[in-house]
Amino acid sequence: MRPGRHLLSGDKLLTPSQLVDVVDAVVERLNASLLVKMSLSSNPLDNDAVIRFFETLNAPKLRELHMSTCGLLPTVVPAICDFIRSPRSQRMGILELNANALSRGGVTAILDAIEVGNFTISRIGLFANNSAPARLANEDQGAGYFGDEGDDGDDLAWESDETMSREDPRSMFHQIERRVPALQKRNGKLMMRVRNAAARAIAPLRMILHARAPTELETAARVLEDTTVSDSPTAPHFPLLDLPVEVQLLVARHCSGDAYAMSDAQWARVLKHASDRATLARLAQRTSQAQARVANLGAVHDVKKYKAREVRDEWLAELKCEWWELENQRYWDQLRRKRELR
Repeated sequence: MRPGRHLLSGDKLLTPSQLVDVVDAVVERLNASLLVKMSLSSNPLDNDAVIRFFETLNAPKLRELHMSTCGLLPTVVPAICDFIRSPRSQRMGILELNANALSRGGVTAILDAIEVGNFTISRIGLFANNSAPARLANEDQGAGYFGDEGDDGDDLAWESDETMSREDPRSMFHQIERRVPALQKRNGKLMMRVRNAAARAIAPLRMILHARAPTELETAARVLEDTTVSDSPTAPHFPLLDLPVEVQLLVARHCSGDAYAMSDAQWARVLKHASDRATLARLAQRTSQAQARVANLGAVHDVKKYKAREVRDEWLAELKCEWWELENQRYWDQLRRKRELR
């Protein structure tokens, strides 16, 4: 396809400005929707349209994007990387880009973007992207080959993956078989840390925030009990509620078993949720609704566990504690210190 002409359907051709208008109209509706999964796989897509798509995509509910076998060339890689590193992608869990022509350099750049700027994508598909150099394919669109240029801007000779050792960090084998599993494992682990920390912290946090102050009679009885000589002394207790509120909340945060898994923003949302007594009624209602939905699921091995998982997932989504948040400064500080010690 020559520059300035973009096929839409049949023999109808669009100018670049018309193509931008079409893409903008589609993405505008997508961004305002509640769509969770979108699949464009096995549809040959115009690469300029794909670039515009990633530049403007900001769908808050979109969790899965499938664009395998769409004829994507290395020219779209910068737009994909910018999207991956931006806050617009921080709710994306699955990104499938298999069987395109992104090239080894493109695959490497996408994985670099995930490594430094995205902690939510726990499944990335990049198989079958090691085509011959995409330079010839891109020349028709007036674009150069992505990813194999030297510092002086001169194109380097393209080296096929077959001539490289599998252990070469530049090889496609290393990117797909080493880096992809490692990044998926990292992001999956971070996601579970946040979810588990929020779930474990909510109960002690509720107890501390809604604890009833002892009455004067109870206080007097405790004092007498502490001063009375007895052959069977009572078990010692820690006066948690006598501590400053800030310390009590810090104790509750550490009760999660992973105090710094949640970002400060996530912890603030959990704190606000726990302080509202009405949220308990909503939780009971949500549990009843889940029970009704699974009542007829005789094939489910453990209906009770299924119901609990469903309620928990809805609760985590409400508090936006489904994913590791990028602004977790404590994580970055710890990571930087570890690197400085190496």
